[in-house]
Amino acid sequence: LIVASFIILALVAAGAFAIPLASANTVASVSAATYYVSPTGNDNNPGSATQPFRTIQQGIASAGPGDTIIVKPGTYDSQYARATYGHAEWNSNVGSQGGQNGTAAAPITLKAENPATESPANLRSVILGNGSGFGIYLNGAQYLIIDGFEITNFETGIGLHNGTNNVTVRRNILRSNTAVGAECAPCSNSLFEYNAFVDPGPAYPDLSDAIQDYGLNFYEGSANNTVVHNYFFGKHNQALSWKRKAGPGYAAYNTFEGFMYTAVYLGQNDDEGGQDMTSYDVTVEYNVFRDATDASTGVYYRSRSPITIRNIQNAIVRYNYIENMYGAAIYVRSCEGGYYCQTVAGKRPTGAQIYGNTIVNGWQQGSGGVSGPPDSSGGGSVNPPAFYITGRGYTGDTIEIFNNTIYNTNEAFVVAGTPSYVSTQETSAAPDLTITNNNM
Repeated sequence: LIVASFIILALVAAGAFAIPLASANTVASVSAATYYVSPTGNDNNPGSATQPFRTIQQGIASAGPGDTIIVKPGTYDSQYARATYGHAEWNSNVGSQGGQNGTAAAPITLKAENPATESPANLRSVILGNGSGFGIYLNGAQYLIIDGFEITNFETGIGLHNGTNNVTVRRNILRSNTAVGAECAPCSNSLFEYNAFVDPGPAYPDLSDAIQDYGLNFYEGSANNTVVHNYFFGKHNQALSWKRKAGPGYAAYNTFEGFMYTAVYLGQNDDEGGQDMTSYDVTVEYNVFRDATDASTGVYYRSRSPITIRNIQNAIVRYNYIENMYGAAIYVRSCEGGYYCQTVAGKRPTGAQIYGNTIVNGWQQGSGGVSGPPDSSGGGSVNPPAFYITGRGYTGDTIEIFNNTIYNTNEAFVVAGTPSYVSTQETSAAPDLTITNNNM
């Protein structure tokens, strides 16, 4: 069995929980100055430990390459938001709206005094929104470290936009934001590590109940991003997604507990309007997927279809541990009606290698009536298979499935030949499948 790189100890009252962490890699920098922010500070202060700033934005505006901004515990709420951008903004295009960029040798660090994932609720630095905007907004920024905040009740907790690159996001709790915990649109060469993406949701089991629809997503050409040692919990519709020609990407050593639709979605969007949306070259390995119960409330969170593969080239899914799923553990999807599986710029969603995974316990309950892919009602499939594979609408689509271990599921493989929508220039045939040396 694959053992997660960290163990979730508890989910306790007021949302406090502890994640024992391996030592996070730190980025060496030459720290020119350290600035402080406190709920009792004043932006007319010099930003010292004894005379801190009041707003995070003032710390950002003051810092240069190699500097560190330390944010004291407390709540930084909408009274101190910056226009529609939330509480903290780097904007490389309009200097007056944000701070400087760091450099490779001297990144700028914005950090909570106590890392949120390692601290009780009363010692956290909380960035609290009003349901819209961004908690932290990065517009073309580079060489930054965002470390240790709890960010909640924004539309987007952290947004890395418009070519933001070389940013590390670590030890943050992204909780109950109205659309997404963190997103890249696009970003590149960024690292997400040791964060918690938490979506308790309002109720069970309606699919539309997810508050934080996405935990973390990459789109609009986001490239070379890494997601490791994170915890995803609750009712996300998609906990982690690569879509709209995102890639390459890497996800490893993450734990996913509960998800309403799918935990990892590779190639979510079809080609449409003559635009190529094919994602590519994403590896998903050494992750754990399972259901969960919140220890503080007793609410149960099911795990639906842990991994979905759709409009992507060269997906590698290996060495993951999956248990107690309510839909197919690994689901190779076709395009959907109303969209087109077009061949744009010669790209096609072809090629996936799926191997070395351990899949345990397909639930025998739910709605649907037949074995198959997850339905839209929220109940999951009856007797879900370990693998559900459809043609993705293209000739030459090759899926290799080998050396997987499948235990206590009603069916190991279901192969359906006809996609739900097929381009007139393409095929309705099933993909070319190689299924070898699996232990069932």
